[in-house]
Amino acid sequence: MKQEVDALRQGVEALEAEAARLLEAAQARGDEILHAARKEADALATGALALDELDAECAELLAAAEARAREIAALAEADAEALRANAAGKMDECVRQVVEIVSGNAP
Repeated sequence: MKQEVDALRQGVEALEAEAARLLEAAQARGDEILHAARKEADALATGALALDELDAECAELLAAAEARAREIAALAEADAEALRANAAGKMDECVRQVVEIVSGNAP
């Protein structure tokens, strides 16, 4: 009977030791998973911040490009107006010269 009790006690001790080993392994694996999750969360948070910064920079660049486009359009409109005014003056001069030639008053 003592041998049976000793065998049972050894079996229980072996089971307890195995359970303790499994518990330690599970805790270690849980720590690894938690560490990986925190690392990934940090990476995602950093990526989100980087995207926010890129969005802000993109908005600034877009605003600057739109302002520059408005400047160029205004300059082009001014140049076109100057060309129209110049063309009108030249047209008047051409008409005057043709009239002089036709009327025989050409220099």
